[in-house]
Formats: sequence, structure tokens, C-alpha cells
Amino acid sequence: MTDSNQLLDAVYKQYDDFQLSNINLALTKGEIVGVIGPNGSGKTSLLKVLAGQVPVDSGRVSPLAKEDLAFVFDQNKLLNDLTLSDYQKIFPSLFHHWESQTFHHYLDYFGLPRQKKLKQFSKGMIKKLNISLALSHQADYLLLDEITSDLDPFVREEVLGVVQNYVTDRQAVAILTSHILEDVLSISDKLLVMKAGTILAKRTTSDFQTVEELKAYLKTIL
Repeated sequence: MTDSNQLLDAVYKQYDDFQLSNINLALTKGEIVGVIGPNGSGKTSLLKVLAGQVPVDSGRVSPLAKEDLAFVFDQNKLLNDLTLSDYQKIFPSLFHHWESQTFHHYLDYFGLPRQKKLKQFSKGMIKKLNISLALSHQADYLLLDEITSDLDPFVREEVLGVVQNYVTDRQAVAILTSHILEDVLSISDKLLVMKAGTILAKRTTSDFQTVEELKAYLKTIL
């Protein structure tokens, strides 16, 4: 990964009820980008375009290699009848750069039980598992959709710290969507503000000293 990479250039994507319009996005290694905006503004759709999950109608998308990409969307796609012990046998065959020791480290860090079936996990436990998975195969790009929702404040802080350390240590890039402005402001280097499928503004978090300042700014443009 080069220091800066233009991933999206004048991208348009029409959906049934809205359109991603003229999306331009360049990312720099070692940074975390927070994406904020109202429900339905296109935050998750933006991540899915970056993940290569949906084709665009026009514009240029620089494809990310599958082995360089990790994503956590706000849903569980793992099989609920399996345990973590079961998955530990499966994951090495699914990821090119799988690191079992790293995965074990995160499971221990988050206190996730190996023998319990996933259908017995809480939403917060599933979220921590998906984050552990995303950080265990040497990805250079992290696409993180609402990773702190359903978590209590202490666990939110733990999760954000883990992501921040990963990005710093690996000089990776993380794109984080969240409705929790405190989380976005605490961890991000840059902010994208979205509304109705467009990026209204690009700011640095150093522009805002407090969450109240950020909220006041958002009221002027949303």
C-alpha cells in the first residue's frame, strides 16, 4: 500500500430509493476516517462499494485485493450452530494471511468462550468476534460499520483502542461509520459527513475540540 491511494473517483451508484453521487475518496496509510451522517445517507453503501460487494454505475473504483481487506458490517453472517473451536479449524483455509496466534490473542482479550455456540452469544459478543476476525489476517484496509453499537461504554473504549493500535502498528487504514459521535471524534483523524448519498464535507478531527463543537457544526450543514 502506498502512502496515499485514490480509491474512488467520481463514483455514482443508483439504488431504488437514493443514489451515491460523485463520491471521491483518497486514503492515507496510518489514518482512521470516520464517516458520519443521518440514517440512509449512504454510509454503509459507501463501505460496500469499497469492499467490491456492489458494482457502480459510473466512475472509477480502485479494486482492493481480497487479502488486503477486512470488513465488519452491522450484521452476523457466521453460522450460529458452530463454536469458536469449530471456526478455529475453518478460518485458516479462508484467509490467505491468517494468523491463529493473533486470533487467539483477541479471543482472550475480549473473553470470548471457545466452546459456546454462536447462537448463545450476545450481540456485543458477536461484534467482538467479528472485530477479532477482521484484525487477524494482516489486512491493510479495515471497513468498520457501526462496530461500537450494542456495546457498553467500557467495551466501546476497548474496541476502539484495539482498532487504533492495529492501524498504528501496521500503518493500515480504517474507515469507521458510527452514530456515536464521541467514538468517531475520539479515534478518527479525518471526518466525512454524508447526506442523501453525497459527501457534504471532509474535515479533520482537530477542527473540533469537543463533541458539542462537532454537533453544532453538523447542525449547520445537515
